[in-house]
Amino acid sequence: MRYHILDGFRGFFLIFMVIIHLNVELDVILGKLNHHYFGWVEDAQGFVFISGLVVGIVYGKTLIRKSASKMRSNIFKRCRTTFSHQAFLIFTFLSAAVLLGWFGFQPEILGEYTDQPVAFPLASLLLMSGSAHMGILPMYIWFMVLTPFALQAMHKGNSATLLVLVGALWFVAQTGLGALLFQWLEAQLSIAGYPIRLGIFFNILGWQLLFFTGLYAGFLVAKDQLDLSFLKARQFTYMFFVAAALFVFLGVFDRIIFDNWFAPEYSREFLASVDRGNLSTIYVVSFY
Repeated sequence: MRYHILDGFRGFFLIFMVIIHLNVELDVILGKLNHHYFGWVEDAQGFVFISGLVVGIVYGKTLIRKSASKMRSNIFKRCRTTFSHQAFLIFTFLSAAVLLGWFGFQPEILGEYTDQPVAFPLASLLLMSGSAHMGILPMYIWFMVLTPFALQAMHKGNSATLLVLVGALWFVAQTGLGALLFQWLEAQLSIAGYPIRLGIFFNILGWQLLFFTGLYAGFLVAKDQLDLSFLKARQFTYMFFVAAALFVFLGVFDRIIFDNWFAPEYSREFLASVDRGNLSTIYVVSFY
């Protein structure tokens, strides 16, 4: 059974991700008339969670109805397809940088390909780096590579252990130690004559929280064990109104921070304390 509403959500998130990225350059009012500008939940979070949910449903059913080997085979086939798309984009951008360079043009967005035409594409192919706006695909590939282990753990009854590990890894991401490691590696590469940027903007240890909680929900759907009937209890009606009020508060707070409704210093101090790349707490609370 295919859940078309999930496909619709993924398409919705992709469309608005494109709109937001384009509007960074265009800066038009029409590009701001969307949910991205009201709250701390963005399309990338929704896309990653829905992706995990769909993967859990599709490959969870393969694991349950067929075998672990068939599940792994299908997942790695999906990884190869996704990686081929990633590689195609990398070589397309590299070719564009070289061709435009011959005509005297050096667009800033392709600067890393121009400056390091071998080292940077290689790091991107190794899923250790990526040019602007190319963080989703490599992150998705990393998650898919780990998915067979997660599905088998849940299938063997170790869901609680897996979710605790997922939460612990998110917490580790908030320490910023990963950034220090990448900075050290970048320094070593620079000394060797390859001053490239490592990292794909999204901290995988942080963002895996969204994918693997989605995967868990999807696996419950695959097993026909996702029971949401408890939401009909009266107490959850009250919880809905509390959540709705919090939604409005977070939306207004978003504008307070990004439009400097109070003091600009307050906005700068708050933004310095949160990190979207690490999926800081405010993004997690807003999403769930």
